[in-house]
Amino acid sequence: MVDAITANASSISRNLSEAFLDEAKRKMFNKPYSFLDEMKNKFNLQTDTCSSCNQSQLQLVADLDVFAKRALDRWEISTAEEVFRYILHILSVIPNAPEIEIIETLACVGSCCEFSGRLEEAMSCYKEALQLKAHQRLQDEPQRMKLALANIFHAIGLIHSKILMEDYTNGRSIRQEVTVTVATKAIRSFSLSLNLRKECLGEENLLVASSQHNIAAILTRTGNVSTALEYYKASLAVRRSVLGKGHPEVASSLRHMAMTYRAMGRHQEAANALTQALAILKEIPHEGSLAELLIELSHVKHSLSSSVRI
Repeated sequence: MVDAITANASSISRNLSEAFLDEAKRKMFNKPYSFLDEMKNKFNLQTDTCSSCNQSQLQLVADLDVFAKRALDRWEISTAEEVFRYILHILSVIPNAPEIEIIETLACVGSCCEFSGRLEEAMSCYKEALQLKAHQRLQDEPQRMKLALANIFHAIGLIHSKILMEDYTNGRSIRQEVTVTVATKAIRSFSLSLNLRKECLGEENLLVASSQHNIAAILTRTGNVSTALEYYKASLAVRRSVLGKGHPEVASSLRHMAMTYRAMGRHQEAANALTQALAILKEIPHEGSLAELLIELSHVKHSLSSSVRI
């Protein structure tokens, strides 16, 4: 089963390029390591199936995972992706390799594809990871697995959201039923992520707030503004509680709430939310945000004055 899951990754990453090895030596923890040469040699020597060898191979996976994530932190996406794919190759030949390692690594490859703008490849990786748990009860899974799956569901929701946003930004004319279908998929993915995150992390967690915020954004785009507002309020409450009232993410929540209020014709509440967001960003300026908020506030005040005259 594992071989079938990672066959494509194995064919790509079986032989690391010389250029990649040179880059890895130079960048590993910013020191001139022969780290990957040593790790690769260890792996090539361990071809039997004894438990001690399996443990050594899993330690190799852990070491490479640290290296790949450090590369990802430095935004060296291609380097990180190649290492993650090499990890998949190693896992594919370890008897009874832990599913959680395979799922988390597939998710990391998917993230690299997504960061590189290859959304179809990213979605393929995420779906491949989910397929491993397709016929199993998530309630029986340990917390690490639930959180890994929650992150994958969230990533899938973001891809659907990007598709919707690109169609809107580029002015593409697409059928209403297609928009609704993509939006429904996004909401379903975010909701699955939200439920798992709440179960594992509780209500007062920023990952929970992120899922709530993204559900609200999709609901707003599809016209379900009343329900969207409730999700925005829940997300705002968590962000205020965890980050404090003066954090930029609180300002972001207030700004999105204002857009939703405006769509509902509640202009005074929209103006109040934007005023609060402005007060935050004046203390912590973000490039372009203040000007955009001022323009939005002027539009809301114009709408408010017009409604008063009527």
